[in-house]
Amino acid sequence: MAIKSPCIDRCRLEPDLGLCIGCWRTDQEIEHWARLKPAQKQQILAMLPRRRPGPVARDRS
Repeated sequence: MAIKSPCIDRCRLEPDLGLCIGCWRTDQEIEHWARLKPAQKQQILAMLPRRRPGPVARDRS
């Protein structure tokens, strides 16, 4: 079963995060995606939502 890449063609690696701000993968995950086994791809896909930064909290003081 083929598992699609989460790439959305907005590739930019954020040095402070070490992640692409388009798909939230590391450079190593992006580089090796085509060679990963489906289970490995599923593991990465499961982690992506936790990597995305949440909304910035506003100071209400």
